[in-house]
Amino acid sequence: MYLHLGGDTVVDQKKIVAILDLDTAKAENEAGRFFKRSQITDSEEGEDEAVNSLKEEFMDFVNDISESGKQKSLIITTDGHYFSPISTRTLLKRSSFFEEIEEVNGVRENY
Repeated sequence: MYLHLGGDTVVDQKKIVAILDLDTAKAENEAGRFFKRSQITDSEEGEDEAVNSLKEEFMDFVNDISESGKQKSLIITTDGHYFSPISTRTLLKRSSFFEEIEEVNGVRENY
């Protein structure tokens, strides 16, 4: 099954490693630093070639499919990373994740 992440982007659900809520991730932890690094703008004072190089390297493997400032979730897959304008809750509802959990719970109840 495929999961629609927003815009015209879909990914194979089997390749999804994690779906992170950016409101939570913006805190001072590893995911928050990951998000903040992606938001560096070229106009920031004191930016030099080293920073530009890091930014380009970082953004080479992050696909931002949302408008600037509208990112709600970070989807990490085996093929790359995506900033999505769709909330983690909505993405989970769209996926078969909840159906799989119900199947597992149903199997456990039958034993």
